[in-house]
Amino acid sequence: MNLLGRYRDKAGANFRLGQFHDDLIKNGSLPLSIVEWILLDDPTSIEQVMR
Repeated sequence: MNLLGRYRDKAGANFRLGQFHDDLIKNGSLPLSIVEWILLDDPTSIEQVMR
């Protein structure tokens, strides 16, 4: 739900739930931190792991 909310905030008026699902599925079975980086262009989760 957190990822969906952040994705919606980033997309703004262009948000479409179907597009979120398409973008999520097209990346396959990746760790959530990688998906966040791809969908939100936000490497914060990965950087936290690397510390």
